[in-house]
Amino acid sequence: MELSSCTEDRIHHALQRCLAGLHRDAPNQDFWNAGLSLNRWGLEELLRREEKNSVILLQHLLTKTQEVLESSQYELVVPLSLLFSSTLLETSHWVPEDSVLQKAYSLFHSFLSWPQPCSLASRRLLKVLSTELRAPGNDQTSHSASRWSTSS
Repeated sequence: MELSSCTEDRIHHALQRCLAGLHRDAPNQDFWNAGLSLNRWGLEELLRREEKNSVILLQHLLTKTQEVLESSQYELVVPLSLLFSSTLLETSHWVPEDSVLQKAYSLFHSFLSWPQPCSLASRRLLKVLSTELRAPGNDQTSHSASRWSTSS
C-alpha cells in the first residue's frame, strides 16, 4: 500500500505502534501497556485534527485486519476490533456511499468461527456495525460503553 500523505503516514505509524508488542511472547507487558497509552493518545490526537483522518484510520484497520485473517494472528483480533469500534463511534459523519462499513462487516464476520475471545469481540463489533449501517450516528447507548480502555 502506498501512502499518499504525511497524515496517512503518521496514522499508519501510530496504528503500528499501538499493535506492536501484542505477540504471545511479548517480554514486558507493563512496558507495552505504557507504550499503548502514549501511542493511542497520539492516534486520538491525529483523529481530532481532521474528520477525514478517522476514515483513513478505519481503512488502515481494515487492511491490517485482512492481514491478520490471512496469517491467523489470534492475538490481534481483539485489539483491532476495539480500535475499529472506538474509531467508528468517534466518527461523526459517514458518506452513505462509503463501503468501509460493509467491508468491515464482511471481514469481521469471518472471525465468528475463530476461538474466544476473537469471536466474542467480532460479535460485539458486528452489532455496532449493524446499527451504524441501519442508522449512522444514532447508537448513543453503546457509544460510552465502547470507548477504548487500557484496563481491558
